Amino acid sequence: LQTVAPAATTNGTGMLFDFPDGTRPAIWMRNMQISLDLVFVAADGRIAHLFERVPPCADLPCAIYQAEAPLRWVLELPAGSVDTLGLKVGDNLDLSMLPAEPPLN
Repeated sequence: LQTVAPAATTNGTGMLFDFPDGTRPAIWMRNMQISLDLVFVAADGRIAHLFERVPPCADLPCAIYQAEAPLRWVLELPAGSVDTLGLKVGDNLDLSMLPAEPPLN
């Protein structure tokens, strides 16, 4: 979302990142234009961690938002979406429409 205009990240939209097996995703907000909610999701669809209202970072060093353990997905949503949707750690997301197998390394 670094080069996406803020109008393109309205409520109900976001970006889903699918990581290879064994990945401990790390996200930073370097050169972002807007704040985001980061939803870290295990392969089984369980929300493992939430980082809410993560601000953009204009100057180094930038904070790193990293999973505590390997997981499959990171969903970037407009800031405030976690509250609006009532998402909580431990909730299960229906990801049945997505590929069953993670990408290769």
